[in-house]
Amino acid sequence: MTDKILHFSPRPEAERSVIRKHPEPRSCRHDVFHVDERHGEVVCGDCGEKLNPIWALLQVAQQESHYLRMHKRYTEEVKRLSERSRTKCQHCGHITRISDH
Repeated sequence: MTDKILHFSPRPEAERSVIRKHPEPRSCRHDVFHVDERHGEVVCGDCGEKLNPIWALLQVAQQESHYLRMHKRYTEEVKRLSERSRTKCQHCGHITRISDH
């Protein structure tokens, strides 16, 4: 069993029943995972709390997705900037070459 509390709140027929998960307050962010592949367990590397392996996997997947999106944006911006060879001067308004250094 887990220590998480699930609250079931029945609603009138017009509305659907709702299950709400009330997360426990914690001070540790559980950012570092120690994985025991042999026993299929994940432990927080900071506080030592045993973690749900599915939750830990989702955290890793979300972080990887974030990094991939950021990398794609960065790559697109570098490409866009490398294709520019001229820009408008802030002082005189004329088009001028972008310096290479």
